[in-house]
Amino acid sequence: MAMQGKQIAVLVDGKPQHYAMPPRMMNSRVMVPMREIFQSLGATVNWDAKQRMVSAMRGATEVKLRIGDREAMVNRKRVMLEEPSKVKAGKIKFDVVNDGTLPHALAIEAMTVKSETLSPGQKTAVTADLKPGTYTLYCPIGGHRALGVVAKLTVE
Repeated sequence: MAMQGKQIAVLVDGKPQHYAMPPRMMNSRVMVPMREIFQSLGATVNWDAKQRMVSAMRGATEVKLRIGDREAMVNRKRVMLEEPSKVKAGKIKFDVVNDGTLPHALAIEAMTVKSETLSPGQKTAVTADLKPGTYTLYCPIGGHRALGVVAKLTVE
């Protein structure tokens, strides 16, 4: 996570990005400028003011997002924008998938739980016995944690 007063770095395919509106933290989430992120990925972006909807198209992939919605449409399928961040205590299986272009792994702070390092396209599973509390999940590879590859999980 970025600390207050420090700039949040955005990498696309390992290259630093600089946007007119810099990324910022809001409610423990990193907010990035969607248009510029999609354009840096080579997508065409359109805004429909009447519908209050942005759409991005790259190759055969289309993403649509209406302002205020908590779900997007990706190739006409609904995708939730926020995953549940609360789970019940006990053994929890984490499906770890590297959809990026750099090596990644999953680690849980203050525990010995860590996945193997995954190359792009690889996946694995990790099981942890979690007691009630808040846990920090992060990528332990290089400086990924400092770049914001971090999530909080509340266990009840």
